[in-house]
Amino acid sequence: THYASIMGVWAARNLLLPGSTVPTHVVPRATFTAPEVASVGLTEAEAREKGYEIFSQPCSQNERAICENDQRGFIDVYLDKGGLVVGACIMNNRAGELLAELLVLMENKRPFTSLSLGKVLHPYPTYTWATMILATDVQSQKLHASTTGKAIKWIVGRR
Repeated sequence: THYASIMGVWAARNLLLPGSTVPTHVVPRATFTAPEVASVGLTEAEAREKGYEIFSQPCSQNERAICENDQRGFIDVYLDKGGLVVGACIMNNRAGELLAELLVLMENKRPFTSLSLGKVLHPYPTYTWATMILATDVQSQKLHASTTGKAIKWIVGRR
């Protein structure tokens, strides 16, 4: 329904402003069950096939989800070599809302780590806190694997 609605808006715009083009949106998918399931872009299988990185966080690590007894879900994010989100799948009671932040990153071609603690502070305790923590974990893993990270570990290890 959300995609049909926006296409109706674009059709009206194109009728009133001839020559306008149809946008190529990042199209979200959401199923409002209990729990909700929301996704965008590539599936996990497609991401694996292309050799993209897959990062995941279970809801059991999110304090808000624990408080609401919503621990059976997860957030999966698929990143290309440049750290851009190429797909995601979320399952929990707020999956549709959580997907919105990832859609903004995809539409604006911003790296997933743009959501990390060092860049954007999310309110606590919220479901979006989990997205921020996952982005921070990704950033941390990338640092540890880099030459700079290895040098830091070497220096710290010598003390």
